[in-house]
Amino acid sequence: MPLFSIIVPTCNVEKYIADCLNSIVKQNFKDYEVIIVDDGSTDNTLNIVTGFCDKYDNFYLFKEEHNGVSTARNIGLNKSKGHYIMFLDGDDFIDSNSLLYISKIITATHKDAYVSNFKTVNSDDCDRQLYDRQIDYKMIDERRMSAVLDYIKISKIIFTVWRFIVKRDLILKYKLFFINGIVHEDEEWTVKMLCHIKNLYYIDIKYYNYRLHNNSITTSLNLFNVFCYYDIVTILTKYAILEKVKYKKDFYLFYAKKLSKYATKLISSVYNDNAKKVKKKNIIIFGGSRCGKSTLARRISRKFNYNLISLDFLITAFQYGMPNLNINHLRRDEVMLNDIFSFMYSYIRALNHDSKNSYDVNYVIEGCYLKLDDFVEKFNINNFMIIVLGYDDSATQLFNDIRTHDTIKDWTKDLSDEDLLKYCNRVIEDCKKLKEYCLKRKIPYFDMSGDRNEKIFSIIDKVRIENGL
Repeated sequence: MPLFSIIVPTCNVEKYIADCLNSIVKQNFKDYEVIIVDDGSTDNTLNIVTGFCDKYDNFYLFKEEHNGVSTARNIGLNKSKGHYIMFLDGDDFIDSNSLLYISKIITATHKDAYVSNFKTVNSDDCDRQLYDRQIDYKMIDERRMSAVLDYIKISKIIFTVWRFIVKRDLILKYKLFFINGIVHEDEEWTVKMLCHIKNLYYIDIKYYNYRLHNNSITTSLNLFNVFCYYDIVTILTKYAILEKVKYKKDFYLFYAKKLSKYATKLISSVYNDNAKKVKKKNIIIFGGSRCGKSTLARRISRKFNYNLISLDFLITAFQYGMPNLNINHLRRDEVMLNDIFSFMYSYIRALNHDSKNSYDVNYVIEGCYLKLDDFVEKFNINNFMIIVLGYDDSATQLFNDIRTHDTIKDWTKDLSDEDLLKYCNRVIEDCKKLKEYCLKRKIPYFDMSGDRNEKIFSIIDKVRIENGL
């Protein structure tokens, strides 16, 4: 079993891959394996990599269709056999003799994970700069992980997976795999990894050389990239809800809030760069809990080729409480919801047809915690199709629905019957106020109690007719 498994994802890096792999070959340390996962290269990358694998028996090549770097890294993790995992991107390289130096540190310390600073190298077409605050080893070595995470929160360290070396057994034990289908996957994986290790040690050399490009995936500013941050915010929030250790919970929430703020800043820039005319109305779904917002949003999205942003999990977690959160003391504006408000209002403002720029995207947004009265005051509601869902049944019926629901019954199992019934009464009262508000302002309101599927079909038909679909 080698000391290191070096995982190298590649995709159309023919210009750099030989330098990358040669930087490993030329090490004066050989106790490693190199796992190269090609993600559907269409240039000469595969031929170059195949040449290395034919020549060196500790180089292994696995081919994938174009599924993204997360899938490639996950394949590498599953195929790896080394004691420690290192990540090396196919356009980067490591310094000569660095593996021997690192191996001596690992042999002497046997920590769960190691971290280092890094150097940047500009490619020929790049004039960018990357600013990263240097790690202070005194704040890392021989300190409790709670103190290390507190330091990382204020350090402004860039979270890239290749600056960490992590025990393979720990990665497999806690299933620390990458989320497929998103960019900025480093942000989620690194936060998750740091909350599962017991110690972190600083490597005092900058052995990793990160190559800067103008056209990399993560430096391209577009809607998909920005909303991947939102996906990660949701995921980190879920981890926080399930986490029982306070300092880890705080760490998850800190980065959820941080990424939410960052996405809010980016979103107006994205729309300013992508101005075109909208053909369909964007749809916003308001409603109380357990009204079928998520189901309706997904069906509209699939049927009419709308993009979908689902916020239901966040509001359920933060407004009403979940296991390990006290329902009686949870304030709606705590932790991060103010940032989510800002994020969503920035987004909806960008979708406003009355603004000087209109856009070529159409979204279904379910946002029960975007207050309907706030929304009506801020925007011309004629520019959107608003769908308001309510629940006109009794609190007792809602209570029974929750206790028998496949997913929600697990989320609320720690709530007493008394607390849950109080919550159900509050939902019913909210729905009554919502219905009155809609009637006064002639906003369509739908009672979702009873046969929900039939009512969802009716709403979808209304969407089709109003948008000429």
